[in-house]
Amino acid sequence: MRILYLDIDTLRPAVTGQGNWQWTFGDGATGTEGQHTYRTPGSYTITATQGDRALRGRVTVKPRTKPRVVAVQIFDDEHVQVQFDKCIRIDQAAFSLKSGVAIGSAALDGVGLRLNLTLDGKLAETDTLRVQGIRDLAQEPNILTEDLKIVRPGWPAVRSGLLFLWEGNHKQRFNWNPQSRAFQDNTFNHWSQARFDRHGVMVLEGGTYTVTDGGSGIYSQSGKTGKLTVESVITPFNLYQGSASQPSVAFGFGRPGDSNFSLVQEAQANSCRTNSIRDETAPAHAPEQPIEGVGGDIYPQNATRVCAGRTAKQGIGVPI
Repeated sequence: MRILYLDIDTLRPAVTGQGNWQWTFGDGATGTEGQHTYRTPGSYTITATQGDRALRGRVTVKPRTKPRVVAVQIFDDEHVQVQFDKCIRIDQAAFSLKSGVAIGSAALDGVGLRLNLTLDGKLAETDTLRVQGIRDLAQEPNILTEDLKIVRPGWPAVRSGLLFLWEGNHKQRFNWNPQSRAFQDNTFNHWSQARFDRHGVMVLEGGTYTVTDGGSGIYSQSGKTGKLTVESVITPFNLYQGSASQPSVAFGFGRPGDSNFSLVQEAQANSCRTNSIRDETAPAHAPEQPIEGVGGDIYPQNATRVCAGRTAKQGIGVPI
């Protein structure tokens, strides 16, 4: 369906004494005004005549389609995002969870493609989200009502206070923005030889990846609690890279020019280096906490998750 509005007098003023423009809209309808509603999809030839003058054009009417959900993203225990294939309106919409957990607020991103929901309680392991009255921006809106099954991802198992997450294979990639008080997609910047392989795995090979504003949420929230948890799976490029004086940094964050937290490799040893987030006068690399040495043919994987308010933990594992 399409409502067509045409003001041909602005471009081709009617000639005095020859009457008004006469319209044919290609579907059997006629009129004296350039306004028509098409009820059937297709391509139509439009003709406007006045006396011996005639103007022609074509209009294509596409089939009506409701907004379609293309992805559901779970951030932490209280934030869920639903992404649509077209821009939507929610001024007449309603949302509810089958579990009974209340939805405190609903807001669209700046474009209108993503719906951000904030819950008043903790999201269950599995739940059903009912969306009612989602409208697109068509002249006569198409309305979506649908039940969406929500399943919490298996990793990380604990999402309370989650601030930054990146997972390979182009899966979960987001961080908390304290200015907008909302989660946003990670924006990666690569340096030197750093790249993503065809499986979506980050390959550094001596290069570096940074995430725009990726550390601001970590810095802000961890600065309030003085605590941080990092959970990661990292395979070293070389078992003997880095040294005590020049460690190879696997992961770190902080203000520009100042690393407040980093996981590093010093030859055959892994360690966690932290500065006091509250005390900016702390020594550059103190205190340093060894994790575990590496040796033989075992490539270590630091299982260490970025969220505020939890005691830091580290573990070691072997890739499967």
